[in-house]
Amino acid sequence: IKAIDVFEGELDRAFAPMSVTLRLEDEIDVSRGDVIVAETTPAKTSAAVDTMLVWMSETPLDTAKAYLIKHGARYIRAAIPAIQWKMDLESLQEVPADSLGLNDIARVSLTAHRPLVFDPYTDNRKMGAFVVIDSLTNFTVAAGMILGTHTDENSKKPSISDGPHSGVSPT
Repeated sequence: IKAIDVFEGELDRAFAPMSVTLRLEDEIDVSRGDVIVAETTPAKTSAAVDTMLVWMSETPLDTAKAYLIKHGARYIRAAIPAIQWKMDLESLQEVPADSLGLNDIARVSLTAHRPLVFDPYTDNRKMGAFVVIDSLTNFTVAAGMILGTHTDENSKKPSISDGPHSGVSPT
C-alpha cells in the first residue's frame, strides 16, 4: 500500500468504518469487497468449505439449486451439495439428513463458484460469517459460519457438539 487517502488528505492508518481510497505500489485490479492482508498473516482461500448453517426459510434447502452467498461485501454464486449432518434439537445428536427445514442447524459442504477469502468463524467472526440468499426470490434463507476448507480430513474432525458443554443441556 503506497498511500491511504481521504477527502482531507493522506492518512498513516485507516480502520472501520472509515471511507478511504488505497493507492497501491503496483498496478493491481482490486475493487470493493476484495481483501488485502499482510504477507505475514495470509487469509485462507478455497471454493469448497465446511460450514455450520442455520436454515431460516420455510422453503426447504434444495441441494441441486444454486444460491447466492453474501460474504463480506461480495455476492458469490454457490451450491450446497451435501449435508454432513443436522442437529436433532430434542436429543442434541447429529443425525443424517437429505434436506433442511425452518430452524434446522446443520453441518454442510458449500461450493462457491469463485474462491472465498476467509478465516474460520472461531478465529474471525467477520471473515468467517455469511448469509445464503435464494437467487430467485432474493430472500435470505440461511446464516452460516465457515469452519474451514472442505477436505476428507476436515470431515473426520470432532463436531461442535464434542466441545465443552454449558451445563444447561444434557451432556
